[in-house]
Amino acid sequence: MRGNVRADGDVVIAADGGLDGNLRADGAVVLESGADVDGNVTVATHVMLDSATEIDGNLEAGGDVLLDGDAHVDGNLEASRYVVLVEGASVDGNLTAGDAVHLGVNTDVDGNVTASSVQLDSSATVAGNGTGDATRID
Repeated sequence: MRGNVRADGDVVIAADGGLDGNLRADGAVVLESGADVDGNVTVATHVMLDSATEIDGNLEAGGDVLLDGDAHVDGNLEASRYVVLVEGASVDGNLTAGDAVHLGVNTDVDGNVTASSVQLDSSATVAGNGTGDATRID
C-alpha cells in the first residue's frame, strides 16, 4: 500500500504486507511476520513487530513496544513505558523508554539507550551511550 495511513483504532499489517508511507494510529499496531513500513510510525498505545518485520523510519509509541526475533527498526524508537527486544531484534537509532528496556539474546542497538532501567542479556550489544540503571544478565 502507498500513502499515509491515519487510523482511529488498531492496525494490523498482515504477514508479508507493507506500507510505503507514514502510519498514525489511535490504537495498537501489529506488524505480522515479514511485514514492513517505509515511513514513520506513531501509535497511541502498544506496538508489536513479529519476526522478520521492519520499520524504515522512526517509531513512537504511547505504551509498550515488543520487537520479536529479527524485527528491525531503522530509526529512533521511543516508548512511553517499556521496550523489549527478543532474540535477533535490532534498532539502528536511539532507543528511549519511559520505564524500562530489556535487550534479549543477540539483540543490537546502534545508538544511545535511555530508560530508568536497562537489562541486557549476555550477548546484547549497544553501540552508544546508556542512561539509567543497567544490569547485565549472564
